[in-house]
Amino acid sequence: MNEVTRNTTPETGLDRLGNTIDRVVMALSPVRGAKRIATRYMLKAAADRAERIQQTRPRNASHEGARTDRLRGDRWLGSKLSPDSDLEDDLQTLRDRCRELYTNDSIGGAVESRVTHVVGSGMKFQSRINPVELGITEEAAKQLQRQIESLVRKVSKRIDRDRVRPLWMIQRLIERNVCNDGEAFVVMSDVGHAELPIPLCLEVIDADRVETPPDKINDPRVRLGIEKDARGVIVAYHVRKSHPGDTVECDTTYDRVPAARMIHVFEQLFAGQSRGKPWLHRVMNRIRDAKDLDEATIISAQVQACFSAFIKNTNTTGQYAATAASNGSPNSAGHLLQELEPATIKYLDEGQEPVFAQPSQPGDTYGPFMQWTYQRIAAGLNWAYQLITKDWSGLSFAGGRLVLSEVKIDTRCRQQMLIDQCMSRVAERIIDEGVILGVLSIDARAYEADPDLYRSHSWTPQAWAYAINPGEEVKANQQLLDGNMGTLADILAADGKDLEETLDQRQREIQMQRDREILPLEATGAPPPPELDPEKQDAESAAAA
Repeated sequence: MNEVTRNTTPETGLDRLGNTIDRVVMALSPVRGAKRIATRYMLKAAADRAERIQQTRPRNASHEGARTDRLRGDRWLGSKLSPDSDLEDDLQTLRDRCRELYTNDSIGGAVESRVTHVVGSGMKFQSRINPVELGITEEAAKQLQRQIESLVRKVSKRIDRDRVRPLWMIQRLIERNVCNDGEAFVVMSDVGHAELPIPLCLEVIDADRVETPPDKINDPRVRLGIEKDARGVIVAYHVRKSHPGDTVECDTTYDRVPAARMIHVFEQLFAGQSRGKPWLHRVMNRIRDAKDLDEATIISAQVQACFSAFIKNTNTTGQYAATAASNGSPNSAGHLLQELEPATIKYLDEGQEPVFAQPSQPGDTYGPFMQWTYQRIAAGLNWAYQLITKDWSGLSFAGGRLVLSEVKIDTRCRQQMLIDQCMSRVAERIIDEGVILGVLSIDARAYEADPDLYRSHSWTPQAWAYAINPGEEVKANQQLLDGNMGTLADILAADGKDLEETLDQRQREIQMQRDREILPLEATGAPPPPELDPEKQDAESAAAA
């Protein structure tokens, strides 16, 4: 017979306590006692199995990154916490440090660069009601679209809680918070105003105010200030009434804001993540190192610019008095310091020889090292090095196209996130209140039956500011239209324009030209403008660099 090996691990005090509790629970409730005993045996078996695997695992793993015998070896320990547990420990520190870098370092310009690219001067709202789906005429649909767009424009002029800031400034603040804090919170409230047709207002909440109240610390459904139901669906946010760091207003009570009123903008980096991580979190140590090196280099240059001369004085009485009368007074040690900006002359006692300082010259490694550092920072942020440092020197024509193409893709993704998580909800709320208050000519019952038919809309970001070769881009767009591979609406939307508005305005302009008998350019016989040569531009750019 095969010998069966049993676990002979001696029983510990914790095991004896657990067995005693098991017997008590079993006596009071046999069903719960049995479940408790079964659970304890399962946990113990899993722990024993994990210990055996750890003991038999080879020290040289097949993956180099998983080995433990290298130089950094056991010191290379990653976090095994869940995303939310990880954030509970580090989120506040990450936010504080990233805000400090934004305020006191040039990297704050990179944050503003992203805000400008993503939002700029704001996104434009367009109603997209489909007359076929509503069963109305084309003219009636256009009239309803103009009514909805007019309502959005009126509300957008002063939509913050104080009724002084327009919507485009709120959009910029939201994107700036997403950069610095990794997330943005916006509360939709109703505050009446005599000049506005609906009471909707938006209040951007500081991320520090969204936290778990002290009386909810032990509630497993409330974490990081976010409350969920038994199914894991967000039902409310807990917002402190005053900022934790406010030195004037100190209110430790909390508002429970329903999820329907709260807009939470952030991008999940890991599954199960409930709060956002700051944009700079990957590279903030490297940013701080660059800042410290920059300050140390400046201090070093200042020290090297100072020249000191130590002069022997044979007359310890009269000479000191005469020099002190004309240039200053001796210090506490009796030595006169005569300031010569930026040099210093120190008078010594008799018997000491003069010594002249020999300041060393700085090396030539500072510039290349800082360039390499900011290139690594740009890679960590996934943002162009040229946009971070504002240094376009040495970049070829083709290189510029690659840089701006990548920035454009990243910008489009962030614009879509802002639209889907925030702006679409704002537009739907405006239309809802317009119907409820009778501002819009929409039947409330028909709207309640299918509100999405009336809410259909789009937000058009500002036009992309860069055109490496405008002539070639225009030709490419024309070829797309001629080959039926694209639509004029998409081309105009990429330039921040609306198809119907553009065609209506163009129609008015053509009619005005006809009324004033202005001939088109081709009819006047004027030669067309010269075409741009990309290869020639590339050569000129390289020669200039």
